[in-house]
Amino acid sequence: ALRDATVASLEKQGCKVTVSDLMAQRFNPVLSINDIGDFDRDEFDYVEDLGAALQKGIIAEDIRKEQEKVKAADLIIFHYQTLLHDIPAILLGWLQRVLMPSFAFDVRDNRIFDDGLLKGKKAMVSISYLGPGSAWTERGILGDINVSLWPVQNGILRFCGFEVLKPQLTYDVRTMKQGDRAATLSAWGSRLDGIWKEDPMQFIKGADFDYKQGWLLKDEAISRLLYSPGAPSTGQHLGRPLPLTSKTKL
Repeated sequence: ALRDATVASLEKQGCKVTVSDLMAQRFNPVLSINDIGDFDRDEFDYVEDLGAALQKGIIAEDIRKEQEKVKAADLIIFHYQTLLHDIPAILLGWLQRVLMPSFAFDVRDNRIFDDGLLKGKKAMVSISYLGPGSAWTERGILGDINVSLWPVQNGILRFCGFEVLKPQLTYDVRTMKQGDRAATLSAWGSRLDGIWKEDPMQFIKGADFDYKQGWLLKDEAISRLLYSPGAPSTGQHLGRPLPLTSKTKL
């Protein structure tokens, strides 16, 4: 329902919308040597060889098609329902196979985070949860939602250069009443009406890290960030609590 509402809202704005339904496509989420055509070496290094294959144009066809969609997109919205409180395997496989080295990032040339190869594009996650939102709080059994979102928002999307928009989180999807369901879809549609004007989430700048010294925060950055109210970010909390204003609203 959220996906259909997304398509309808964006098309109403005049946007061209392309949908990748990974289940319907029977997308293969497994990384393997088959992702590269005409492979002729005895030893196989997935990261190194995949980047070279991309340059030669010999990557698997399903990867190439999805990368063409990424190239054409100004905004990518990842709609999914969690499995074991995490990204479902088929989507994780898409992220790992499609957002490959030399296409989405290049660690050797420091083309990551603020300078990732997908810089200039926007991305966000729209996640459905079976349980109540209270379970994903500081007192909840599953813990602070910001901690669980950090790997995908910072470690994947921002790592590749995306401007990351705030997540859309929907709880109690299995037991949601019809009235609440209609209100949720309406609120999502209203958000989409202004999605292009939204400011991206704020992260610590890549320039504040020393890539030659284990990718650690520079001393001068730490000195500056210690004056911020609470922790600078979910990941780089510097032993301090997250400020309430930075937390994802439930």
